[in-house]
Amino acid sequence: MKSDKLTVNFEDSLKTDVPAIQEFISKTANRKAQQLAIKTLFMLCKVHLNASEQPKKKKRKVSKKITPIADTIYSVFSPMLNDFLTNKNTKQDKNIFFQIIERFPIVRPNFVQDVTTFINQDISIYAKMQAITLLQRVLSFADKSVHSSQDEILGALSSLLTKILENEKQSPHHIRECLKLCLKLHVVSTKLELTVNPLNSDVRNAIESVGMSQIAGKFPDLPTLSRKVLSCYD
Repeated sequence: MKSDKLTVNFEDSLKTDVPAIQEFISKTANRKAQQLAIKTLFMLCKVHLNASEQPKKKKRKVSKKITPIADTIYSVFSPMLNDFLTNKNTKQDKNIFFQIIERFPIVRPNFVQDVTTFINQDISIYAKMQAITLLQRVLSFADKSVHSSQDEILGALSSLLTKILENEKQSPHHIRECLKLCLKLHVVSTKLELTVNPLNSDVRNAIESVGMSQIAGKFPDLPTLSRKVLSCYD
């Protein structure tokens, strides 16, 4: 007896099922129910990915705009990321996005582009630091596909560092995490034997300003770390 194959009309699901599931995930405080809903999205995306990888019969060419598979899959998760980083009362946590990054390598470039864009927007410092954590997670996979965005990542870090240093209550932890991400980007790029772009003047000035800041006198590891970052990119 042959088992029936699971088939899903993904285009229809994007219009009906997916928005309802996304809304449920963003509103429920029940972690178990939220996780089940997320697994449902994962299943839909996996089925769609598997179907796209199957050899297709040749059909007559029809002039129709085709959305790249990565963009289609990412559209399932992008509203959730938007809620996570812009909604101060979000019910989601970073572990949801850790799962997405791990399970769907195809969306990592989309993910990085969106996260760096959010860092540059007018969101809370807390949300920006959550975004930094997500970027650290992406880089931990040493995925070549995301390194075309290295300038965008460094630009976002420069903007965030400047904002942190302008704050009356400067956080050494926040500065440290930004500098560590700069280092991680260089280490992974070198490991993958990719070209490392030199720092532009804005990024360099932001990193140099760490060593000259008042907080550097209280936390000597910060100027040491900033010099280490600068020497890597020289």
